[in-house]
Amino acid sequence: MKKTRRIDVHHHILPPELVSKLKEVGVEDGLGVPLPEWSPEKSLSFMKKNKITTAIASTGIPVVEDYAWLRELARFCNEYTAELKDEYPSTFGGFVTLPLPDVNGALIELKYALDTLKLDGVGFFTHYQGIYLGSKEFDEFLKS
Repeated sequence: MKKTRRIDVHHHILPPELVSKLKEVGVEDGLGVPLPEWSPEKSLSFMKKNKITTAIASTGIPVVEDYAWLRELARFCNEYTAELKDEYPSTFGGFVTLPLPDVNGALIELKYALDTLKLDGVGFFTHYQGIYLGSKEFDEFLKS
């Protein structure tokens, strides 16, 4: 009998440092739900309980007009995800967090996260500040 592997491709992580950074700008919850306490150990316990072999970690960041802050936050998330992946190479993968709608920042972060950090792919929202991915505002990013 062939052993089945479960891969969670939508595994949200919420490092405590990210929660602190969000609270600094007034983000106390996610869609009306308090931000949960998260740790690698909690993810590993959840994965074991649910027989998940591998989890592709991703973070979500709020869309704000302060592009410098978005770039800083995306960089933090990507470096954290890469460290998690390095610490648990057979257990965690990671998707790139992008500072969209900042197209220039997203292009810079995408190159860094894929080429330098070696993350596995990219996570997108369907829209950023009401601008959907298929809109012309994102042409430069999507055609790169």
